[in-house]
Amino acid sequence: MFGALTLILALGPAQAQRAPQAVTAIPPAMIALIDSGQTQNGARMAGLSIELQPEFKTYWRTPGDSGLPPVFDWTKSKNVRQIDVLWPVPHRFDDQAGSSIGYDGQVVLPIAVRIADPSQEAVLTLTLNFGVCKTICIPVKSEAIVRLPPGERSTAATATIVKAMTQVPTPSKLDGGSVPGILAAKLVKDGMKPALEVEALVPAGGKIVDLFVEGPDSWLFGASIPAATGPGPAAGVTRIVYRAPLEDAPPGFKAEGTRLTLTLASDKDAIETAGTLDATGLLH
Repeated sequence: MFGALTLILALGPAQAQRAPQAVTAIPPAMIALIDSGQTQNGARMAGLSIELQPEFKTYWRTPGDSGLPPVFDWTKSKNVRQIDVLWPVPHRFDDQAGSSIGYDGQVVLPIAVRIADPSQEAVLTLTLNFGVCKTICIPVKSEAIVRLPPGERSTAATATIVKAMTQVPTPSKLDGGSVPGILAAKLVKDGMKPALEVEALVPAGGKIVDLFVEGPDSWLFGASIPAATGPGPAAGVTRIVYRAPLEDAPPGFKAEGTRLTLTLASDKDAIETAGTLDATGLLH
């Protein structure tokens, strides 16, 4: 129903020696795989660049109550042992369809690649199914490829991927005392439906972008709402209590054993905390 245009960039010999790549353009989106040429914690760092035309958006790993989560297929890759996609802090979009979570403009998702034989070239090949939305959501399928030559070096994409890494939330322990950080979280009754009540510490005077709550695929949390604010445990720190309504869950669900991920984003920093609910609904 929706047309797709695939463009393969023709590269000259000098370019091909550096890092040939395929770019897929599907109006109004274009994706490309890029190579940083660098490693981090033993993994070769690459990136997925998604460029959207004005007024269009695409979706985060958890797209909210409207939207399509992206699906990655790496099976055509060569000399690759493990691939981990890292996610920069998303934005929340409110429209007539509800609340969705994702990106607009251009976003780069860092990719950590564990290469099977580092002495040999690896080939990263992606088939991506994702949604692109303006007033309606268009499901599209795109392909991209990039070669990862052996050895470390700088490339034209190095700075881009380094910058994207700074936008990925830092892992943070529950009740670890970091600012921003999560002190506690508990599933409580909130009127007719449950809600996750989250006690967070944030920099005083700073702008808090959002608190995103993720559960299993069958769970859906709505937008987090600040329910109370007050002074934190130290100067320059504010305590905020959020409530994120549980909009959907399996009938007769049990809280115990359910794993949740919380992403708290300020205008300067972001953290990600994961834990498991106990029988009382408390996150550990």
